[in-house]
Amino acid sequence: MKKKINYILLLSFFALITLFSCQNEAIEVNAPNNQETILPNSNLANLLQSTSANDCSQDDVLDNANCLSINLPVTVIVNDITITINTPEDLALITQIFNEFEDDEDILEFLFPITIILNDYSEYVINNEEELEAFIDECTDDDEVIECVDFQYPISFSLYNTDFQIIDTVVIENDEALYNFLNNLENQNDGVILASLNFPVTLIYANGESIEVANNQELETAINAAESNCESYNEDDTCSEQQVDANLQECYWKIVSYNGDDNFIQYQLFFNENGAFEIIDGVTTVAIGGNWQTSMSDQGVVLTLSELTAFNGDLGGEWLITECDNDRFELVNSNSTTIVIEQICETNSTNCSVDEVNEYLQTCIWNAVNYNGSNDLISFNLNFNVENMLSIYNSINNNEFEGYWNVSETANGIKLELANINGDLINEISGYWFLEECEFDRLQFTNESNEVLVLEKNCETQNNPFECFTSFDPQLVECDGDNVDGISIFNLTNVFANCIEPSVHNLTYHITLADAEANVNPISNPTEYTNIVNPQTIYVRVEINGSDVYEIFEMSLIVENCTNNGCTESQIDNFLSECIWNVVNYNNSNDLIVFDFNFNNDGTITITGEGATYTGMWSTTQTANGVYIELINIAGPNIQALNGNWLVVECEENRLELHIDDNLIVLERTCG
Repeated sequence: MKKKINYILLLSFFALITLFSCQNEAIEVNAPNNQETILPNSNLANLLQSTSANDCSQDDVLDNANCLSINLPVTVIVNDITITINTPEDLALITQIFNEFEDDEDILEFLFPITIILNDYSEYVINNEEELEAFIDECTDDDEVIECVDFQYPISFSLYNTDFQIIDTVVIENDEALYNFLNNLENQNDGVILASLNFPVTLIYANGESIEVANNQELETAINAAESNCESYNEDDTCSEQQVDANLQECYWKIVSYNGDDNFIQYQLFFNENGAFEIIDGVTTVAIGGNWQTSMSDQGVVLTLSELTAFNGDLGGEWLITECDNDRFELVNSNSTTIVIEQICETNSTNCSVDEVNEYLQTCIWNAVNYNGSNDLISFNLNFNVENMLSIYNSINNNEFEGYWNVSETANGIKLELANINGDLINEISGYWFLEECEFDRLQFTNESNEVLVLEKNCETQNNPFECFTSFDPQLVECDGDNVDGISIFNLTNVFANCIEPSVHNLTYHITLADAEANVNPISNPTEYTNIVNPQTIYVRVEINGSDVYEIFEMSLIVENCTNNGCTESQIDNFLSECIWNVVNYNNSNDLIVFDFNFNNDGTITITGEGATYTGMWSTTQTANGVYIELINIAGPNIQALNGNWLVVECEENRLELHIDDNLIVLERTCG
């Protein structure tokens, strides 16, 4: 039984006594048709109220209560991940996090205060978990909200006075407006005694079908039909678009039937959260790319596969999901081709996490001590650099190659991707490898062809002549002069001074990447270089003497204002987290001064004003240009304009002036 907050239909009409009015002249008035009149306490009046009541079941993943819904936007912490839910579609993010692991405890916490909305659209501010639980405990089940039918808005009502003259026409745009209209009719004091619905009216059922009705009787019949079929709309073989999206992204899928045959059973389908679609041939590990998206039609959820690099004629296009379980979908296209896909969720059998594997690989050199029972590739030193660049050095012939690497968590376990490797022999390890055994100095992988790759760590070998250059922070910082113009003098040779072996390395410094790659226009005096902009990137070309082998490294030059005229980041943090702040000036206006800003220590903002409460996030960053205050996820009316990364240009304990380009904010605080 669904839990609902009690609400009472407050329709009250006076009985019609006469069809004529006492006037000096006889006036003929056409009274409204009985088939269009909303009678007090009738079945139709009750059905309209139930249909237009707030459907609080749509966000049950947030509150697990049909009797109330959470006003959006709201910030929640889901399994230690902080996210902001701005729209109902964002609720799928919570489901995705809950479904990421099957054996963990799913925990959702609100960042209070929040606002709840009941079935009758009344709102309450909730300050803590205890208050929320108290509201949920008070839910009753006396009345049912009809969830499986909606009006196609707008609709309109004609209002009549005691002389049966139309005095107004009310246009209704949504459920809340309809509910309040019906609820407030009895409180009219202007002589209105009749309200009639203007037909035709269109209803939309939960399965996407629609029906047009022409009078009260047809309307009542249509709503009753929807109510009696509510359960059928929620059967296991019917999924919403949000459920389909969440299920597709949870694990990978396999084609178990294509028009009744097994032509595609070796393919694995990956529906990534950014809309990218990937098909992996389980035999050859060849990847086929494309895009995916879902949409609603009159018949149900449609899955669209587009821009496929292969099989476009067989798998591309629009597919109607005709049967839907959590782990099995049946799809059909306009050519009556049927596909059955099933979800494959396999957990990582090793004791290592993705972060641990990333950390292991980026420490020291790694060698392929076993590739399909052979050690032919052991002479290649693999350097797993940051930003997923793979540097490969052949210690036998001093040849160097490059590639790409990435470690990710998939439904099939931890996956190592090696790509864009063009070197002889070593290119054989390109492809997808799934982790089978994991130790900090030894990793064993297999691919879909059951080939084996064993990597072992080698911290003693330093055959890669560029290894040292990847271990330093390529950044030089100098103080600004008295002019505070962002210009200073740098000794570029200081960054890699401990890596240079004159007999091995030859370094040149360039202003552009193109010059570094072409080895032209080197900086003539790198020990006394004056920067052009602040900050500036310098490109360092490191060559191996006597060969064509080189690498290019980036160096950052930063000029900081070292004067003590402004506030530090920690001072601003302390100022903001104390007392209440107000926007006394936003672009020369004080319209936002009514809002109180509370900068909480956990990085959240609580904003109150105009009878509402909003939330957001804040953080500070110290840069060479000064301290920035970033405001994000502020979604309230008017104050959403404050989102952005604001530079503090003036700082006092009780007053901050912030700029973004030509935009200005002045904050002042009130204590006590």
